[in-house]
Amino acid sequence: MKIVFPELMESIRRSRGRPVVEARKQQISLRLDPDVTARFKTTGKAWQGRINDILKAARL
Repeated sequence: MKIVFPELMESIRRSRGRPVVEARKQQISLRLDPDVTARFKTTGKAWQGRINDILKAARL
């Protein structure tokens, strides 16, 4: 198979997936009360990130 636009194909191949970050976040399982998750979900998208920000601010 002959590739008609090899430069375009290479740029598409390189741009796929998530960008690499230095400090990857760790996926865990955390049990929270239903009222806590409901409250955060009402604040819109990225509610998990807001929980993360609040925990970081608490400096536990």
